[in-house]
Amino acid sequence: MLEEFVTYILAYVFVFSAFYLLGVRGRPRTVKWLLAWGVVLLFMASLVGSAWRETVGPLIRRMAWREAFWAMAGFLMVLAGLGGVLYGGFRFLQETSRAFGDEAMQRNLAMIRERKMYLPARVRAARRENLRILGRAWCPGTGWLLVGLGGIGLGGLVSDASEDFLARTAITLLLLTVGGFLLWKAEGDGRRST
Repeated sequence: MLEEFVTYILAYVFVFSAFYLLGVRGRPRTVKWLLAWGVVLLFMASLVGSAWRETVGPLIRRMAWREAFWAMAGFLMVLAGLGGVLYGGFRFLQETSRAFGDEAMQRNLAMIRERKMYLPARVRAARRENLRILGRAWCPGTGWLLVGLGGIGLGGLVSDASEDFLARTAITLLLLTVGGFLLWKAEGDGRRST
């Protein structure tokens, strides 16, 4: 029970630390920056240690080299997928914040709030424009989230081919395809998606 609680708290602090590090890229390094990196590295070390202790180590002791290799490769894919999910979440929040700071969005929100002063068609047009602005803003972050989830699924497929292999494969391919399409669309809209 205590170990699960500590793991939950560490995971929670890890996500905030990762978001902090993504948000302060290119700024001077501070004590907070060092602490955030410490938390990120501690969390990653605990994940690697757990994978080694519970999966890879026993396989190596049994001389199951092939299974150990695939378990480690899958684990690394899961870590890369986790990075994609975190980056996607950060981009989603960052772009949403920027969208709500957009002048057109603010003007449309004011029109929607005071809708009795405007024709219903203009209010509907303002809502549609806000949805378009938010759709463009959410595209890169959602793409990275889906690609990250697909990477996690792919890592699971590589490390463990269980009985539901076909369903897991289909879901993973769907996540990777839709996420890749959204990232491609974000690039086509002229937004930087990396």
